[in-house]
Amino acid sequence: MSYLIDTDLIIDALHDYSSALDLLDRLVPSGLAISILTLGELYEGVHRSADPVAHRVGMHQFLDGYRIIGLDDPTMDRFARERATFS
Repeated sequence: MSYLIDTDLIIDALHDYSSALDLLDRLVPSGLAISILTLGELYEGVHRSADPVAHRVGMHQFLDGYRIIGLDDPTMDRFARERATFS
């Protein structure tokens, strides 16, 4: 089972926040994944940065090994079920 990681956690890790990095280190043995929406949000950060080329390279290096999950009906149903549990 992979853990689906949200954008905020990725951003915190990219900014070297130790709590985010520690959490990801604990989860990595099970596998890490991001949704295609998270990838889009990260690209938004690339395009807003002062150095988009370097930012893009760093993002891709960081995400090496992450699985990217597309969106389909079962995925969105699971998302809604999990979100409803924690809201």
